Amino acid sequence: APRWLRGTFPAPSSSHEGRVVLELDGLVRGRVRVGGVDLGGYDLREPGTRAATGADGTRMSVPKRLVSDGKVLEIDILDETGADPAKVGVRF
Repeated sequence: APRWLRGTFPAPSSSHEGRVVLELDGLVRGRVRVGGVDLGGYDLREPGTRAATGADGTRMSVPKRLVSDGKVLEIDILDETGADPAKVGVRF
């Protein structure tokens, strides 16, 4: 069954020069929103199967305009298959 996942993460400090990347490992197919902004969809299935593609996963960048020093960002993920979000992470 479809599952909504919700969490928060702190934005990096203003001295951080790199990107903020969501790692969607373990998920199968759905959509991602950060701070109420739709970042798009993901589909990690092998064509014709229900299984995830494996260790590669998918990464989505969070636009810099959403990231400000000290702000806590809310992340919403819809996974259409109800996959386990245990491996989802945020990399700064």
